[in-house]
Amino acid sequence: MREPSGKNIVPVTINGSGQLLPSGDWRLRSGNVEVIVQKPIMTATFRANSIRSLSDRVRHEIAAHLRPIESFADGRGKTSVHSENQPVVGETPPLNL
Repeated sequence: MREPSGKNIVPVTINGSGQLLPSGDWRLRSGNVEVIVQKPIMTATFRANSIRSLSDRVRHEIAAHLRPIESFADGRGKTSVHSENQPVVGETPPLNL
């Protein structure tokens, strides 16, 4: 992470994408993906000497929304997008590649 620029950081958690393209495989699979957009983290209070603290905070916010792989095992091929600033933003159809 670079020195804070004064712009806010928006943590985004993506659940379920690992099952779509497993490590070592080149074939995409159908499945469910959930994208959660968290509240922005204000960087104005962080200084160059506290980048590690900022990085830890962003990592913590992302990890707090991670879900177990088993919760995406039904394979119906949905992508859900959620935001902490609003209720569900929308549900999009699966990608057909």
